Amino acid sequence: MTEVVLVSCSKSKREGVHRAADLYGPSDIFQKRRTFSRREGDYWGVLSGKYGYLRPWEAVPDYEMHRSERSDVWAAFVLRDLLPDLDYWGADRVTILAGKAYVDPLLAELEAEGYDVLDYNRGLRPGERKAALKEANQPGKQGTLTEVEA
Repeated sequence: MTEVVLVSCSKSKREGVHRAADLYGPSDIFQKRRTFSRREGDYWGVLSGKYGYLRPWEAVPDYEMHRSERSDVWAAFVLRDLLPDLDYWGADRVTILAGKAYVDPLLAELEAEGYDVLDYNRGLRPGERKAALKEANQPGKQGTLTEVEA
């Protein structure tokens, strides 16, 4: 099974232009999501409120934008860029480490395209998300963050 992990961006960003994998580096939760995605996924990417779907190596300038400022067509832009990558990588599963505002606009369309979609944050409050990721990122804990725990 080929798994792609999508992690949400964060408010904390480094100043200037950085790879998407590094831009959100000041954020503790983003670092935990990135660590998890690198361990668990075959591929990973970032869901940005401003830029949509970002590949980790893409250069992105810092920005200030709240997710509530996203365009109504945000999901269409994400899917336009994401679906070809999923197809190219032969993905079977898409795991999303993001809040409801990022997951909900994508979920039905990804499932309609035939992907098994796992929302690890479903039902967890922000502090619980962070604790679950911290636990899942412990040595020897690979694969222990499951949909049941979420």
